[in-house]
This record gives sequence, C-alpha cells and structure tokens, in this order.
Amino acid sequence: MDEYIKRKDAFEILQSRLDGISQMSYLDMDWHELDIMRDAIEKAIDDVGEVPSADVQPISQWISVKDRLPDESCECLGVVDGEVTEVNYNPKQKGLMCVWSMCDADGFKPLLGDVVTHWQPLPEPPKDGEHND
Repeated sequence: MDEYIKRKDAFEILQSRLDGISQMSYLDMDWHELDIMRDAIEKAIDDVGEVPSADVQPISQWISVKDRLPDESCECLGVVDGEVTEVNYNPKQKGLMCVWSMCDADGFKPLLGDVVTHWQPLPEPPKDGEHND
C-alpha cells in the first residue's frame, strides 16, 4: 500500500534541513558543498509545491449496529455471520421484523433477527478513465 505525507509536513521537513545547512555554514565547512546542498533542498521545496495532490480515500470504518444505523434506506456492506456481503437497509420496515435484507442471485432476501452486526457505506465507484493498477 502506498504511504502519503501531507504537503505541509514535507515543507517543514525540508525547511528544517535547510535551516540545518545554514547553521552548518558557521562551522568549518566547505562553502561550495554547502551551496550545493542548499540549492538541492531549495529545489526540493519547489518540487514539493508542484507535485499534484493524491486523491486519497479515507479508510472505511465498520459501524456497529449497536452504535448507529444508516440514516436512510441504502445498499451498504454488512457483516453477516462473520462474512462481508452487500446488504440493504430499509428503516421504513422498522415496524416489521426485517429492516435488513441480503442480495443473492435471486435478488434481496429478508434477514431475520440480529444477523447484521456491522455495516459501512459502499465506496464511490471509480471515475471515468480511472484504472485499477
């Protein structure tokens, strides 16, 4: 999995290195080498500003049905008998026994009892032109 760093954090790291080089100039260092290092870090700071932002999706979190239910009817991911599956939630059926149903080859089937333990919204579909490499 890719790791990401916030642009602000990258700037702060590079700036601290640049400040360190400025302090080194007071020591008995080769001025030419210090200039090369300073130029490289200043270039890196410029480059960080030009790097496009990553389109990072927040990590989905499972929500316990004891803590919260979906606000409205929806299809979502649910944990049923320890397995992740697509489920449908319909709060309009609260007066009935079933508010959850599960999709199979024949469509949605009612889930009776407290078989759904956790849920989370379905992720957004990929945008046009996106590839899963």
